[in-house]
Amino acid sequence: MLYFDSSVLVCLLSSETRTEALQAWFSKQDADELHVSDWNVSEFYSAMAFKKRTQQVTAEQRLGAEQVFEAYLRRYFKTLPVPSACFRRAAEIVRREDVNLRAPDALHLAIVEANGMKLCTLDKKMHEAAGILEIDCLMP
Repeated sequence: MLYFDSSVLVCLLSSETRTEALQAWFSKQDADELHVSDWNVSEFYSAMAFKKRTQQVTAEQRLGAEQVFEAYLRRYFKTLPVPSACFRRAAEIVRREDVNLRAPDALHLAIVEANGMKLCTLDKKMHEAAGILEIDCLMP
């Protein structure tokens, strides 16, 4: 089972350098194995708002990406709730100097760990942290 962090979702649904290759990879995945969390929803909308504020996307592009995201949530992804134990685990992770992550990324790792999934990320720092924590991870 794959858990997508927000770096993958934003790249998948907006125009970035790796979007086309990521979309091709995504199209080959089994929809029954794809997961996100309630936390991804907040992060995705935050990222798209940031892209709009910084003029990386137009209002129309933002709206289009958000509409596609909602369609993907309905069609492809199973959305996991984030129990309070994951927030506690994320706090433990951020306290570790060898991991060196901010709370939002640590929360993704805690969710993956709690659900026994493989993290799918484009973030090198997250990939390294997953290795330290012995969490299965791939960078498509």
